[in-house]
Amino acid sequence: MRRISLISLLCLLSLTAAALNFFGIEYNGNTADNIANLIYGLAQGDEAAVSEYYGQLQKTDPDLAKKLKLDELKIPCSICQGTGSLGDDQPCAVCGGTGRVADARSLGYLQYKFCAAVEAGQSEERAWKAAKAIFDERCAAVLQSAMLEGTVIRREEGGALLSCGEDDETVYLKGIGGDFPGEGSSVSGEVWAAGTHLLAGDDGIPVEIKCYTVTLWMD
Repeated sequence: MRRISLISLLCLLSLTAAALNFFGIEYNGNTADNIANLIYGLAQGDEAAVSEYYGQLQKTDPDLAKKLKLDELKIPCSICQGTGSLGDDQPCAVCGGTGRVADARSLGYLQYKFCAAVEAGQSEERAWKAAKAIFDERCAAVLQSAMLEGTVIRREEGGALLSCGEDDETVYLKGIGGDFPGEGSSVSGEVWAAGTHLLAGDDGIPVEIKCYTVTLWMD
C-alpha cells in the first residue's frame, strides 16, 4: 500500500511509512499525514488505503474525521453532467449513477492546498477547511466549461495570448504546457473563465483582457 507524507511536502505523491506497526505497537501517524494519504488513496482508487487512513484519522482527530465526507471529495461527472443518468433511466456507466467521480487531478490539487496550508503553520482543521472551500468552489465550476478557438499571438510566461472570434478579440490563456503551439498556430479546446489578465498596452498602460484556463486544478 502506498503512503505519502508531509516530509517532502511539495512532492505530492512522495512515499513514506506513515502508519506502521512496530513490534506490535500501533503507530497512527499524524492527522496531516493521514488526510494526505487518504486523499492519495482515493485518487488511486485504492479502497484499502482510503479505509486504513480514514480509520487512522478517526484516532488522531475524531472531530475532523466526522467532517471529512468522502463523497464530497468527488467532482461532478462530465459524461452525464452530474445527473447520474444518460436518459431513459439509463444510469451513467462512468459514475455508476451517482453523478460524481473521483478525479486524480482535482484530488491532487486538494492535497496540495491542504499540505501547503499545514506547512505554512495552520492547524490541520483550519488547513482542511480552507483547502476544502477552494476545492468546493472549483467543483461548482466543473460543468461550466466552454470551447475556445483562436490563433496564438504569442507565448507569455505562464500562458499565451490568443486572437479569438470574428472581431479578433485578444484573450489570455493560462495553464498551458510546454508543448503548446507557437505563434500563428490555430488552437481549440475546453476552457474555463478565470477572471481577467492585465496586458501591457502599446502606450505602456495596462489593459484588462479576458482570461481563461485550461484546467481548474492549478493556481
